[in-house]
Amino acid sequence: MQKITLKEPFRYWRNGCWPEDYPAGVVEVDDEVAAQARAAGVAADVSKGGKPAGKQERK
Repeated sequence: MQKITLKEPFRYWRNGCWPEDYPAGVVEVDDEVAAQARAAGVAADVSKGGKPAGKQERK
């Protein structure tokens, strides 16, 4: 399980049959849901380093 930040609500169809709805904000999901949310462009990863994707520190 990992935590991701959803920029908007996301519906994932488990095995193409069962809908799972996730609200916008920080949610804990399995790897499959996280990958699909990222592919759909609605997730910013906060599980690694606590920073959303695209926000990197400059040195």
